[in-house]
Amino acid sequence: MSRKLLKKELEQRVQELEQSLAESQKALAACQEKENRALLFQKVSAIPALAGNVAHDFNNILGIILGNTELALNDLPQWDPAHVWLVEIKTASLRAQRIVRQMQAFSKNIADRKGPVHFKKVVENAISRLAVLMPSAVHMHPLPDMEQDIILADPAALDQALRQACTAVFGGRQPSPPEKLHIRLEAATLHPDQVSQVTVAASGNYACLRVFDDDKASYGEINDAAEGPDANLSAARTIIEDHGGFLAVQIPAKSTPVLEILLPLVDVRANKSEATPSGAEKRGSERILFVDDEIALVRLGKQMLSHYGYTVTTFINPLKALEKFRAHPDQFDLVITDLTMPQMTGNQLIAEMVKIRPTLPVIVCSGHSDLIDSVVTDQPGIKAFLAKPIRMIELKNKVREVLNNQ
Repeated sequence: MSRKLLKKELEQRVQELEQSLAESQKALAACQEKENRALLFQKVSAIPALAGNVAHDFNNILGIILGNTELALNDLPQWDPAHVWLVEIKTASLRAQRIVRQMQAFSKNIADRKGPVHFKKVVENAISRLAVLMPSAVHMHPLPDMEQDIILADPAALDQALRQACTAVFGGRQPSPPEKLHIRLEAATLHPDQVSQVTVAASGNYACLRVFDDDKASYGEINDAAEGPDANLSAARTIIEDHGGFLAVQIPAKSTPVLEILLPLVDVRANKSEATPSGAEKRGSERILFVDDEIALVRLGKQMLSHYGYTVTTFINPLKALEKFRAHPDQFDLVITDLTMPQMTGNQLIAEMVKIRPTLPVIVCSGHSDLIDSVVTDQPGIKAFLAKPIRMIELKNKVREVLNNQ
């Protein structure tokens, strides 16, 4: 073979090897990209579970802080200077409780549970955190009082929707953000012929929230300019519509946007337990078995229930609690137990106790609200559920309700 042909063949083989190497590198890069995407997907998929676990642990810590603060407030006269400091601790704990519930709403795959709440309080809570997301120049006006502002809602989800909507409409304003946001909250009545215009489920009384940055903004026909790629606004609208409400962005001529939200009012009294005087109901005298693997929560539960007159027996080990119950099944009028415990789950404990005494009433407590599904709530013996952190007034009212219904 001549040198010329040999050189040509060698160059051809080198070219083939280079092409093969390039293809291999490309395939390797694609494979690496797939692995990176799979790893990212695993990390993203793990976030809800991580949020749920963090929320559970933080709920236990928060329950200890909030519960002991409430006990101290009950024993401390209002004239004592420390009373004011304890009220501040309680207020901060309740704010933290709302944040934890948002984490739980993010972590769970079940539908959020709704209950009667004051819309004004939800708005005020959202506004207090909106200042962190918006420029410091934004000033929020106090909300007016309404005779009736009770809506059926999940406060955490609604709080999220309000902040998402406000940041989407006003947070990215160009060339400069608004210097002042104006808030108007009022009642509105929708007649049957207006229902189709705002795409709500039914006519009736609604709470109407308007947010704008121009005192002279006029309100004409609803012009929904909120359609578009903004994920925050789309997510907010989904939540509002899930609550039977309506979200729109009006843009009056030669003026700035106006965010409008309508939510149906309900004729119930929210937070009724808060308005009930502590001495309005008689003190309890029943015997309660309290089980939780967190020793600080066990002590707290006993102090709270003893404060209301109940005789409380506590265990941090569910197996020992079951042993005690087997020996004296008629010694307890009510059992309160955590769901997530290492030696035995709350569900297993309840099942064993109900085998011994089928009429036994049980209240379950958990910082994992996503565990409270139909399998749990339909389990024989379970009469009620309390979400951690547990407040004294909630514990007192729920215990009394269950015992009165026996």
